[in-house]
Amino acid sequence: TFTVNQGGQQTGLNFGISLSNNKPSVRDRVNMSVSRISGGNPPYSVSWSIDGQSIGNGMSVSYTFARAGSCTITATVTDRTGQSKTVSRTITVGGFSIQPHIK
Repeated sequence: TFTVNQGGQQTGLNFGISLSNNKPSVRDRVNMSVSRISGGNPPYSVSWSIDGQSIGNGMSVSYTFARAGSCTITATVTDRTGQSKTVSRTITVGGFSIQPHIK
């Protein structure tokens, strides 16, 4: 939901985070993107982090997971007036298995 000020511009940013793989494993490369931006005043800038460490900027980024376990993906969208909103999504990264070579 967004509100409209007297000047007719939308305020109140809303958006979601989309992932190319919702259940990645270690060494999987996942594309992350911001979806359904509404409100605010375009253009928008986006910064991304995983567990508090910056991984890039832009409407979409890619990341290869190096360890198994729970992690939090965070996107912060800022509009041209400096208004920003942060959305986080927690996922679980699975381990990888090594298949034994049997002769």
